Amino acid sequence: MESQKGIGFVGSSFPARTNFSRVRKRTPCGPRKGCIVASGSTAAVVESSWSKSLSSTITHLEAKLEHVLSWNPSFSFTILLVMFVGVLCVGWVMYTITSQGLDTGNVRWDRSFWRTWGALTETSYYSEDEKPTSLFLLTCLSFLHFVLFAFLIGSVTEGVRMKVSELGSGHSRVVDSNHVLVVGWNRSVFEYLRQLALYNGLTKEKVRVVLLSEKNKSEAIHLLQEALGSASLRKLSLICRSGDTTDRNVLDRVGVQRAKRVVVLRSMGVDAFQHNSFSLKTLLAAKSLGTKAQFIVECAGKDDCKVLRSADKNAIIVNFEDAVSRVAAKEAAQPPGFHNVLEEVLSYEGAEFHVMQYPEVVGMDFLTAQRHFPSAVLAGLVCQDGHISLCPDTDRIIEANDRLLFFSEDRLVQYEKRVAAIPHLLEAKPGFFEPISEEKQKILIVGWRSGMRNLLDYVNLRSPRGSTVTIFSSEPVHSREQQLVDEGRSSNLRFPNIRVEHVVGDHTSPSTVEKLLHHYPRFNAGLLLMGDKAMASQEDARYADSVALRVMTIMRSALSDKVDKLLVEVLQRETGMDIAQRDKLHIYPISLVDTFARIMAQASLQPHLHYFLLELLTQPHEQGIGLESKSDYFDVHAPREESTSFWELSNVGAQRGRVLIGYKFEDGRTELNPPDKNKAIDLSRIDSFVTLSPLTASIRH
Repeated sequence: MESQKGIGFVGSSFPARTNFSRVRKRTPCGPRKGCIVASGSTAAVVESSWSKSLSSTITHLEAKLEHVLSWNPSFSFTILLVMFVGVLCVGWVMYTITSQGLDTGNVRWDRSFWRTWGALTETSYYSEDEKPTSLFLLTCLSFLHFVLFAFLIGSVTEGVRMKVSELGSGHSRVVDSNHVLVVGWNRSVFEYLRQLALYNGLTKEKVRVVLLSEKNKSEAIHLLQEALGSASLRKLSLICRSGDTTDRNVLDRVGVQRAKRVVVLRSMGVDAFQHNSFSLKTLLAAKSLGTKAQFIVECAGKDDCKVLRSADKNAIIVNFEDAVSRVAAKEAAQPPGFHNVLEEVLSYEGAEFHVMQYPEVVGMDFLTAQRHFPSAVLAGLVCQDGHISLCPDTDRIIEANDRLLFFSEDRLVQYEKRVAAIPHLLEAKPGFFEPISEEKQKILIVGWRSGMRNLLDYVNLRSPRGSTVTIFSSEPVHSREQQLVDEGRSSNLRFPNIRVEHVVGDHTSPSTVEKLLHHYPRFNAGLLLMGDKAMASQEDARYADSVALRVMTIMRSALSDKVDKLLVEVLQRETGMDIAQRDKLHIYPISLVDTFARIMAQASLQPHLHYFLLELLTQPHEQGIGLESKSDYFDVHAPREESTSFWELSNVGAQRGRVLIGYKFEDGRTELNPPDKNKAIDLSRIDSFVTLSPLTASIRH
């Protein structure tokens, strides 16, 4: 063949840049110019590619339509209206072309429109100038129209009903990618999704969520809208799917292989052993589909945590009892008012920890770099070796590979070039604040549940040597000791800093409580535990919280003058909101479900900070977060009447290796990360300071 005249390509595929505009007629190659001949296999490949593209487009359209109709059913009317208008316009133009033509110069568009409208709306499309034969034909067509339209409506209605039923059942395929896949359903899912919605308000990188559970999709959507509201759900672009959470085909349908993170929650009505087994099966099934997602798995029991971690060494395994024990022990060891601080630190409501990198501060020392971020508190550094250094030395030079650990309301912290001079230390004027020596703690624990060994270990870490823990429960002493041995690494029941006393009795009986506790002089803190049975039956949270409120009322009456603060474990968020400070006794609810959900949300959104936060909750105040009184905070006694600023107060803490993040006022309010750090504040209004102490933690387990 000649290259300049007809060029024929014969083979199984066309060249990538073939000019199809030159194809004129499909004939055998010969003298005709521009002849391109393709084999049968080539046509099959092109047809297959076109078919796959069309199928993918239809799948995406179905997914978008299902998402819109799920959260806004009334939108179906808009879709039908658009379809009707589209058919009317196309029919109008086509009728005009076929009946009048566009080259006559006298086109009656109005006449064509009303005749098209009449045909679609079943109004009259007769006219007095029609011939009898035309009228008869139109009458016959109208009759046929009624018959055919009835069959058409019936088949279309059935098809639409079946399709809507399929979409409403939550069994259609998810086409999203880089989403957070939440597997399972329990009471913590509401607070977990609320935290993700709050996070979406802090960053431009929006998190899309797919929720897979065995709960019916319409029921799940109704419960979520009732608990969170439509505004929060719109921030998440939430997609609900229903199915077996351990089934490989179901996981493939929800796009587990394209997910960024997979969060496995413990389903209600499932015991610990079943849940851990289901979680392992889910993890292995997802791995077999080739997913590269980060797994965050709720686990019950230390031994099963090791099993799950062995299946995926990069998975974050969160033990429910361990997590809530850390929080309870931390709050018990801190002064009244720390509860509000910890709630804000763990939540995306207010200030929380974020990690970012700013080349502008490379070469600066840590103290100078702090002043360049007035909207946040620079709390530490994430080093190249994967360790977080909280409260590093003030003269520590920031290196190029260091990332900055901020405590801020917003993930996008503004860097300011102009910086105020480092403030001076407050003058030494002794005598205003008397130093308070570290007292031995007396802590009362009411109730018994799983994870007691962890709880006592954490209380021991945060208590001065010689402290006492009194445990009041109906559980026999020998049963308690056996559980502590089983949950510990050894049979040794002694703790370095605390002495454990056991009191056996019914803590739900007022007379028993009065009889057994009347000879105790005073407690620094009381902790009312939620029992295993109550925690396991989350479906009956109202009953569990009612029992907790009963015990709280009894203890408040018996210990009103004998305890500084009372911490109450509850399940429902609403119950916690109902508990208020009464008389002289400070009562603080610890919502187990919400606390755990917030820890899971932090692990999902910022997995590199999960183990750091656990260490922050575990360590005593010398290595973590806590409240410091004025006498403890100042190594020089500042005058009570002095007016000062956050920067000046922060500089005082820096000289002692502390990072100041806020303060608690005399009226009980707390303020973390003040927006205006140069604003003068009356020191007499401050009751205590919220500070961070030096801590080194790994971003990996």
